[in-house]
Amino acid sequence: MIQLEHELPRRLRFSVPQLRGDRRAAAAFSARVRALGGVVEADLIPLTGSLIVRHDGMPETRERILRNLEEFARVAIPQRTEPPPPATRAAMPVGLDHRIAEMVADALAERFAERLVRLAVAALI
Repeated sequence: MIQLEHELPRRLRFSVPQLRGDRRAAAAFSARVRALGGVVEADLIPLTGSLIVRHDGMPETRERILRNLEEFARVAIPQRTEPPPPATRAAMPVGLDHRIAEMVADALAERFAERLVRLAVAALI
């Protein structure tokens, strides 16, 4: 099931738990979403199953994205009627191997660095 988790102008974040951990499927799914008209960028992070979609901000583009994701997943995308709960930092499960924790931290740091570079390039243009 795909769920719209958060929305900002020109940006949507979805939870796609069925693709969590599957790099190939995540890459293929991202490419399919990027091919939609009005989509500027779409990245599904396989580690978290989180899909970030940036679009041109047109209402019809937003609706097209929602319709297509619904079709892609073959399930309805639940619309949030209330704001998402505030983010909380989850405690690390007892017994979690430190190597896994380091891999997660590295993946998040890499993602953060990519976004910083994109923002820096955008600021220069």
